[in-house]
Amino acid sequence: MIRNIQLVRAWGACLVVLHHLKPHYEAIAGRDAPLAAFMAWSFAGVDLFFVVSGFIMMQVIDGRPATRRRTGCCASIPGTGPVCCWPCS
Repeated sequence: MIRNIQLVRAWGACLVVLHHLKPHYEAIAGRDAPLAAFMAWSFAGVDLFFVVSGFIMMQVIDGRPATRRRTGCCASIPGTGPVCCWPCS
């Protein structure tokens, strides 16, 4: 499972690179270029990269495989279903 998550992290890194290239791309191709609309959301790559990296680090530090399902202390909020607050195991 970690290998699949590494691919998501790679997408995040590619979005970060696109974000840094955005001003140069707009200067060359203009604001109406085909990738300009996609590049408008490239800032989300930073969030994606760090969230996935944090998940991977927690799995490494915890020493458990990423596919193991943990039980947590859950509460039920009306209209939303069960919400886990923290892992208890």
